[in-house]
Amino acid sequence: MVKYNKKISKLHSFFIHVFNLIQVDFTLVKFLTLQYNVIIRATNRNESIDKEYEMEKHENQAPLVHDGISPIIVTETEETAQFNQLWSYLVPSCGRAKTAQGELIRIAGRVQHEFLDNGGINWDDDFRKMLHTFPKYLRLGNAFHEDDIKSAEILTNLLIVAGDEGRIDDFLCSALCACAVAWVQQNPEVIAPLEADYNR
Repeated sequence: MVKYNKKISKLHSFFIHVFNLIQVDFTLVKFLTLQYNVIIRATNRNESIDKEYEMEKHENQAPLVHDGISPIIVTETEETAQFNQLWSYLVPSCGRAKTAQGELIRIAGRVQHEFLDNGGINWDDDFRKMLHTFPKYLRLGNAFHEDDIKSAEILTNLLIVAGDEGRIDDFLCSALCACAVAWVQQNPEVIAPLEADYNR
């Protein structure tokens, strides 16, 4: 019982001490809070300036274009950013790509653009041929497993049906782009593109 009372007494003394500290240091707390807010505002302002500088620097830089020889390395980590990086790096402004990697990315990007940006208004036999060619690229170099290639064939056939029916399928387009990126990532060494029977 004595030990318990001693604990109560110590606890009581502690709370009184804390209360006194709070009373004494209330002005100090207000001052420190004010200084903290000033520092946070200054930090946010500096971060904003840094971000604007990085954006301007990025915008002023000419996009890198692959030389057709060097290994193809993906430096981005997010899926969409990876596809965009490969598109800028490997796909020419017009015509077919000089590498299998670039042409696979180009096919996926052209199909996605036709579905999502054009609403399928230009859908024709060229797009069907591009999608029929897509799985053939997956057999080149460090090829996909046969089961994965069959899945890709199902994917491209579904996209052909969607195009013929005028249906927009964002999920299928995203899967096609992800498939293209995955193959390029496991084939960094340049591979010659296949002969094409499409004109787009």
